[in-house]
Amino acid sequence: MKKDDKQVPGKSTDSPSKGLGDTVGKLIDRVTMGKIKECKPCEERRAKLNKHFPYKNREKE
Repeated sequence: MKKDDKQVPGKSTDSPSKGLGDTVGKLIDRVTMGKIKECKPCEERRAKLNKHFPYKNREKE
């Protein structure tokens, strides 16, 4: 079985990241194999990081 064929539990990583918070969240989800669920402080951290470190929309450039 290829590494890509294996499904990792947790949130989908298919959606593009809006900012650093989304990337950190996906990394944590991947490293913990989905065993750690996102809580209220996690959501707040994600939102703050996305607000302060957003990714530019490359389609509009």
